[in-house]
Amino acid sequence: ANSLNLSVQAKSFGFFRAEEGVALSKSFKTRHGCWFPKIWMSLVTSVPLYGHNYRSKMQGQSKSFTVWTYHKTVNRFSPGAEVTWSIDGKTTLSARYGAEIGSISIEQKADLRVEFGF
Repeated sequence: ANSLNLSVQAKSFGFFRAEEGVALSKSFKTRHGCWFPKIWMSLVTSVPLYGHNYRSKMQGQSKSFTVWTYHKTVNRFSPGAEVTWSIDGKTTLSARYGAEIGSISIEQKADLRVEFGF
């Protein structure tokens, strides 16, 4: 059996990203510092700027074929939460979690942050 000699060239894609939503936060002052809990939810829309269908062909062949891109406009629901503790006005600890939930994928991100002021 002969193998196919398909030449694939790298492509890059650009997207326009819009996010609209609401965030709720409150601050609590205690004798151990200030706490700032925050929750949010939003709708994230990604629209491809280019990268539509294009023509290609096998190496050494004259006939071409159409390649369809799988990039399309995608909407995702994005909930998240964050807690920040400001200890003495110079030291801050934060924990944050967020997700983007679509029809075929879920992206999650979590981070911890420590900040020191001088």
